[in-house]
Amino acid sequence: MDPFTWTLIAQQKKWLGRRQPASGQSRDPAALAAAAADALLALADATDDPRAALTAHLAARYERSLDAGAPPLPGSTFNPDRAAWIASLPRCLAATVVVITDERDRVLLVQQPYLTIARNWGLPGGGADDDEPPHITAQRECLEELSIAVPIGRLLAIDWRPATDRPPLLIFAYDGGRLTPERIEGIRLLDGELSQYGFFTLEEAATLIPPRGHVFLTAAFEARASGNVADLRIL
Repeated sequence: MDPFTWTLIAQQKKWLGRRQPASGQSRDPAALAAAAADALLALADATDDPRAALTAHLAARYERSLDAGAPPLPGSTFNPDRAAWIASLPRCLAATVVVITDERDRVLLVQQPYLTIARNWGLPGGGADDDEPPHITAQRECLEELSIAVPIGRLLAIDWRPATDRPPLLIFAYDGGRLTPERIEGIRLLDGELSQYGFFTLEEAATLIPPRGHVFLTAAFEARASGNVADLRIL
């Protein structure tokens, strides 16, 4: 759970700790842990975003406790030093991918041999530079990786990937339009980073790119057809 959720839990724990537990309520940590685990599993099965559902419920309980006289959450310590405040902010990386198709509506994928996984294909794209807007990242990455200027269209999908050995990552998928055979002939891959490219159906792409990437690609394709923007929150 995120720090905000833990903060709400801590506030409610202090507030409820002033009262006697309800009749028959267990105070055994093992029993409570088992009940909490069962509840979280059931919640995860009922919603795609269990953390958001839990936080929303805790927030509603927090509001009710304020109405009943509970002390509000403590505010953060004020620090007039803007540099120190900026340095204390959490980091989040940004990257873009571009959905480009041919005239048969097959998607352009590039092979990334530096990845040590079997499915080492992916959409053209990469990480944003400092202070670089996502759509500019998309233009730059296409030019660097494919050696062609791709007109970047609208945003199709956005995904958030939790922290691993890197900070959390936001990925933006943009529409790169359809390429004519003449433009496809002009593709020249970035030397040393990409080994080959090809155009594939969604079904064929499922065998080439990681499962999470295929979910993202499918959502972007659907958004391209519907005019919507897909918001994926893959936890």
